[in-house]
Amino acid sequence: MPIPSAALLLALTALPPGAAAQQPPRIPTEEQIDRACATGAADTLPNPFRDVRPEHWAYKAVLSLHHCGAARLSNKRIPVRSS
Repeated sequence: MPIPSAALLLALTALPPGAAAQQPPRIPTEEQIDRACATGAADTLPNPFRDVRPEHWAYKAVLSLHHCGAARLSNKRIPVRSS
C-alpha cells in the first residue's frame, strides 16, 4: 500500500473540519429578507461569509448590515418628494 505524499497530507490538513459536507448557502426570497429585517432577525438568514461564525460576537451585526444595510436600501426605489 503506497504511503500518501506530503503534498496530499498538507492539502488535507488545510481544509476546515467538515469542508466536504458544506453545502452552498440557500438564497432567501425578498419577502424573507424584508420580514427578517423588519423584525430584527437578520441572523436567521443564510450567512454568506465563511469567516464569520454564528458564535462570533459580531455575527448578528454583520448579517444585519449585509441583508438589511444601506446597500439594500439603495437597490430599492425610494420615492422622492417633489417640491
